[in-house]
Amino acid sequence: MSIVVYDAMCGQGKTERIIKEIAEKVNPVLYISPLLSEVDRVCGYLFDEDSKRMKDDDGNLMYQEDHPLVNKQFVSPTKGWGFNKSDSIRILLQEGRNIASTHSLFSMLDAECLKIIKDNSYELIIDEELCVWKKFQVQEYKESENDNGLDFLEETESRGMSKTDKEVANLIANGVIEVDPIGMLHWQDDKYKLAYDGLMQVQIKKACDAHQLFLVSNKAVYWEFSVDLLKSFDRVTILTYLFESSYFSKYLNYYNIEYKLEKFGNSPKTIKHLVNIVEGKINDIGDKETALSFTNLSKSTETRKVLNKNLNNFFRNICKSKAEDRLWTTYKCAKDMTQGRHKAAWLAFSTKATNDYINCKDVAYLCNNYPNVNIGMLINTRTDETVDKDLWALSNMIQFVFRSRLRKGEPINLYVPSRRMRELFKRWLDGEFDEVCKGTN
Repeated sequence: MSIVVYDAMCGQGKTERIIKEIAEKVNPVLYISPLLSEVDRVCGYLFDEDSKRMKDDDGNLMYQEDHPLVNKQFVSPTKGWGFNKSDSIRILLQEGRNIASTHSLFSMLDAECLKIIKDNSYELIIDEELCVWKKFQVQEYKESENDNGLDFLEETESRGMSKTDKEVANLIANGVIEVDPIGMLHWQDDKYKLAYDGLMQVQIKKACDAHQLFLVSNKAVYWEFSVDLLKSFDRVTILTYLFESSYFSKYLNYYNIEYKLEKFGNSPKTIKHLVNIVEGKINDIGDKETALSFTNLSKSTETRKVLNKNLNNFFRNICKSKAEDRLWTTYKCAKDMTQGRHKAAWLAFSTKATNDYINCKDVAYLCNNYPNVNIGMLINTRTDETVDKDLWALSNMIQFVFRSRLRKGEPINLYVPSRRMRELFKRWLDGEFDEVCKGTN
């Protein structure tokens, strides 16, 4: 297996580059992206006026004639006729089709799919950082994107013991699950003779058997992406930015998986003139180092009230913006602070790959991000690797800001009340981090 990482700022042609490469490939390709909208873009489907995929008289999907990958006939998993998307992608893999799918569905591929991938010599394209560690929680079954009944919580929003954590603790106390020295959970079949008590136990056992669950700090259960799945591919290409600040890079290093890092594109200094960062008293609320962190915003009602006033001031008085011009984010625990105002303009700070907000010019980043402490501990117990908290936070912020029209090379107004985040972003615009991730690993 060979891995290459295309590391470049948003809008520098990573997608165009990989599309040209895909067009020349002989082996079948599995392309994965965080969002279905990006999957559709790569496939090049034709859509009707109701945004439904068009089919010919024989029921075959129709493609844009001028799409650069029209001859590859990419398809994406569907559900229906008694099977779910997991069944669908297995069938498509067996047929050796070129497939475009989401990160979430890809992470759930089973051992049968791994064998098919190897047998057909598939190549993998990963658009944006793949999630390799997340808080694990089983919820009541509901039809979802993956039809798997699982919910992987956003890491920053998943503090404290969940129902799943408590259930795992109970299973450990009763000898049903054992914990090895690195924290991996192992289901002990011989110690659990009763019928599984519903979905929760079934899914916990399934993840344990796949060697994907770890106990952190003796209480929090975390899921890990299967390294065997990654190793099933002949070649893997990753499209991202500031890769070595990511959890994914630490994951590869832990498993001693070598990768070639190719950094290209312009310096952020070339877009500095396009970003008007708001200064003044409106930023006073974020002067302290940890101000506007998840902990701060979740506990302080007064902080949320002030931040709400500042956000309104930014949109209505400073920018005098229209509703369609606005884009903002904060943690989910604080998103309702506006009492419904600006609801349509809110986007999760961790969102990547979407172009739905590409015309927005007034952007507010009301976060002060820090890496998940438990994931840091998970990394540190297995390797001497550490996560750079500033680069990790900066990388997330850059991804969010580039959801706006800055992606098109057009000017934006930016409100960042956290002094820490604001200064990191200014340093990035000045080219201070240009050498980060440069070279070959």
